[in-house]
Amino acid sequence: MSVCKYFISLWVVIAVYTLFSLLGGKIGVSAYGQLSRERDRQLSNMEALRLRNEELEGRKNALLYDSDTIAAYARELGYGGGAERFVRIVGLPGTRKQQNNPGQVIMAREPAFIPEFTIRIIAAAAGIGVLVCFLIYDFLVKNRRAL
Repeated sequence: MSVCKYFISLWVVIAVYTLFSLLGGKIGVSAYGQLSRERDRQLSNMEALRLRNEELEGRKNALLYDSDTIAAYARELGYGGGAERFVRIVGLPGTRKQQNNPGQVIMAREPAFIPEFTIRIIAAAAGIGVLVCFLIYDFLVKNRRAL
């Protein structure tokens, strides 16, 4: 039985390595959750871009086919028809200029994870710690018998 208990330290190395890899490794649960949240963020951005695209497409179609829309935009820019006259009052802000925002670029973020090398060191340290505990226990038991 005394030799078999030293194999427990090897089992501890395997168990700690598996646990850390499963929870915090490169393809672990934590990284998967981060990637899932990033996917949701990208999908919501794509939906916002789709809605913005539909809005801009509607404006483009209105400018292509509706003369009243063209006249309204021309008035906002300070142009008028042949019979129209404008009075400009100094000191008052001009008409509202529309800013065409095409959308926002969202860059994908890499998931944070525990590097493989660090996981191996943690697992080896846990196994060595268990092995040292068994060695100290055996040493103390042998010294107790000698006394």
